[in-house]
Amino acid sequence: MLILVVGAKGGTGTTRFVETLVTSARLIGLDAADGALAGQLRRPRYALQDVVGWGEQRLAEQARRLARQRPTLLWDVVCDVYPQPPKLLQMVARLATVVIDGGIEPSPVLMKSADQALIISLDDPAALYHEACLKARWKEAHGGLEAKAVVGNVEDAARALAREWFGVQVKPRKAPDFLRGMKITFK
Repeated sequence: MLILVVGAKGGTGTTRFVETLVTSARLIGLDAADGALAGQLRRPRYALQDVVGWGEQRLAEQARRLARQRPTLLWDVVCDVYPQPPKLLQMVARLATVVIDGGIEPSPVLMKSADQALIISLDDPAALYHEACLKARWKEAHGGLEAKAVVGNVEDAARALAREWFGVQVKPRKAPDFLRGMKITFK
């Protein structure tokens, strides 16, 4: 599964949310923003642009390795141009959950590839405006599927999602009311 996390504006806590979710539930992080996630996770890194030109079999072998090793994946603009990086990412996502730090302007390829989108937002006019724009882009890319907004304490929200979605036994300091709109469930 691919979960795209984007910020409604800078400073909302997108990287902190992804870091907390990835470490709480032992998931794979993908840094498609500014490199901060890769630095904070303190894991080995794997640049997805390194697979440009690879064949199907080599991609499948690498996907199995990455799902086992769980490094922080790195997305570069090169990954938007060539077919192999998105293909490898999809292969990894079939084997393990990947959480993408998409920054505030996510890659169109990642926007289309993701199974779920979370928008880290604030209750201020600029964030609410950008949240609405991001939700509209997601809805258009996914045939009407709604993106969810996360508001409030991002670390508590990430721990609550790790518990709810992945069965991780972590307890937030309080039960946050962090989703704008509807409850998220996975089938």
